[in-house]
Amino acid sequence: MGDIQPGHSATAELPLESGEALGTGKVKLRLEIKEGNGFDADATIVELKTRRFDPPLLEVSGLALGSGAVQPGEAAPLTVEIRNAGKGHAKDVVATLVLGSPDLCMSGEPAVGLGPMAPGEGKSASFEFFLNKRYKGSPSLPISLTVREAKGRYGLERHPLKLLAGKGAEICAKYGPHLGW
Repeated sequence: MGDIQPGHSATAELPLESGEALGTGKVKLRLEIKEGNGFDADATIVELKTRRFDPPLLEVSGLALGSGAVQPGEAAPLTVEIRNAGKGHAKDVVATLVLGSPDLCMSGEPAVGLGPMAPGEGKSASFEFFLNKRYKGSPSLPISLTVREAKGRYGLERHPLKLLAGKGAEICAKYGPHLGW
């Protein structure tokens, strides 16, 4: 804090951070201020209220195919609605479309930054891909979505989108890891 002249005061800011295991309740901190010549201030106890960590829960809440269906040789614009169904804020949310076949090609970037998401908030991620005319696989296309957030624990990893070659997207009310998908 440096030198403090007689009759003056100084303020210091002390950032505090807790782990996710901290529950709702109170925590006591003992503050001690040391002076260079031994004229230390009396220690004081500060009591702070704490609140448990509420995690975000990111889920896919809807799909829309702009072209109506995934047809070989045609662009397939895809919009995926991502929703934070948890009670906590999600930071630095990124949605990435994962194409699981060499016969599927991205048109543009596979990752879309969605930024922060408040509880209950939904945001759209738009992608465009192509299915080439050589595709001989299952009608169920190997396309999934990975959604990550800053902590790396409350998103989706390679979440199947259940798109079919030659057909439109199944519009679903919502699905996420807690719903068995």
